[in-house]
Amino acid sequence: MLYGPGDDVLFRVNAGGSVLEGDPAWEADTGNMPSNYLDLVAFNSSPASTELPVSLDDASIPLGTPAALFQTERYDLIGGSEMSWNFPLDPGQYEVRLYFAETFEYAQSPGFRVFDVAIEGNLVLDDY
Repeated sequence: MLYGPGDDVLFRVNAGGSVLEGDPAWEADTGNMPSNYLDLVAFNSSPASTELPVSLDDASIPLGTPAALFQTERYDLIGGSEMSWNFPLDPGQYEVRLYFAETFEYAQSPGFRVFDVAIEGNLVLDDY
């Protein structure tokens, strides 16, 4: 989710999933219709989903966040470019909120899936 000045939600994408209701709606990012913001030049990722229930009990999850958001994902495939997203924005200050859930049962042990997140070339999550 990407916020602009005044806490206005500018973009919301359900990575790996279909449209979810909200104000504004969470945009779809499926295998057949990848998000318009996914860098297709570096496109080497795939969506996945689970039917297993997820808990929204953690205090870090904002009230009203749809559980279905945590049941889909987009992941990098081995041996290619890193996943990259590009949102059309004017220069300025923005807040980026990333929501994570590990639903792949074989990756649910500490250290199995480790990644970095960079925004505008700046490392903001290292070995997360």
